[in-house]
This record gives sequence, structure tokens and C-alpha cells, in this order.
Amino acid sequence: MDTLIRAGVGFAIGVALVLSSHLLTQGWLSFCKEEWSVPTDRRVSIALRSFILLMGCLFILLGFSKLLLG
Repeated sequence: MDTLIRAGVGFAIGVALVLSSHLLTQGWLSFCKEEWSVPTDRRVSIALRSFILLMGCLFILLGFSKLLLG
């Protein structure tokens, strides 16, 4: 049962990251721009969103690996 809970948590975090990647990216970029006056462009936005999507996919894979490997 413990393995199933860990797999579910990993899967849920991964799905949440993937689904909210656009909102997280926009929020972080606007925060950096307002608080620290960091100039952001399209490349930074794409890189940050790609990183968030990658982390979400890794959490999903972690959840599946917990189910498969026990």
C-alpha cells in the first residue's frame, strides 16, 4: 500500500507540473521582472517552461517506476 501511495504522489505532482507549466512560467517571469528588474525574453520563457515540463515528466516516470519496481 505504501508503494501505491508513493506512486500516486509522484504521478500527481508530475501531472500538476505539466498542466500548470504555463502559469508557473508566467508567474516566475513576472516576479523576476518586477522584483529584480531582470530582462526576460522569449528564450528564457521557453527554457523555463521546458525545464518545468521536464521535471513534471520525471515525476510521472518516478510514479510509474515505483509501480513497476515496487
